[in-house]
Amino acid sequence: MAQYIKSLKNGMDALNLLANEGPKTVNDIAKHLGVHRTSAHRLLATLASGNFVHRSSDNGLYHLGPQLIRLGHALITSSGVRKAVGPQLEWLATETREAAVLKVPYDRFWAVCLESAEGDHAVQTLAKPGRVTPLHVGGTGKAILAHLPAETVDAMAQEGLLKPYTDKTLVEPAALKEQLEIIRLRGYSISLGEIEEGASAIGAPIFDVAGKVVAAISIAGPAHRLTAPDRQPGLIKAVLMAAERASEMIGFSFPDDSSPAVG
Repeated sequence: MAQYIKSLKNGMDALNLLANEGPKTVNDIAKHLGVHRTSAHRLLATLASGNFVHRSSDNGLYHLGPQLIRLGHALITSSGVRKAVGPQLEWLATETREAAVLKVPYDRFWAVCLESAEGDHAVQTLAKPGRVTPLHVGGTGKAILAHLPAETVDAMAQEGLLKPYTDKTLVEPAALKEQLEIIRLRGYSISLGEIEEGASAIGAPIFDVAGKVVAAISIAGPAHRLTAPDRQPGLIKAVLMAAERASEMIGFSFPDDSSPAVG
């Protein structure tokens, strides 16, 4: 029988619990591990010291921590996903001359920026590697959320996560679901000042071989450039092309009649 360190296994089990079921209290984790609350608290304090988990000051729930993002980034950097998306990210930045951004789903309700590339006209954006934003805002976040179960929006509302960044952020679940359905059908999302006033983004999902959304790619820049009638159709086409190429490199096959509409 394999030998293992019990405390280390408990730590891994706690992380897997948070990854699979979302934020939990100390009591939830203690019950799951079959240990006393004091032991669970010490375990979580140890994990928190290395940023593997963090405790919300609002409700005391424990979430996965930013160190896992760094580890995930290291894995993806050397994986097929990174190899597939990296060239498309660079191509998209060069083709559109805007900032191109890659994000992946994180901890059920969030998207984390893994990488960005800058085109000739790129301006400084808030999408820096490691930054985490909720899925209901931004071009990449909504591109991902549109392909998750509809109950995800309700769960985010129950967790109090549908908060406005600007007056253009959709926070009403019914209205958000309606917009997400449009995004899912046409294949791309457009964000207009949802995170930052005057900023815009166009995003599209990336799928794996099983058809699961595993990432999203977008361009970000000033709204007046990304919404210009003479530019926007071409920008949308470029984003869709980059996302489709990345998906195909990972193994996803698009049906012949599934080409998203542009415009």
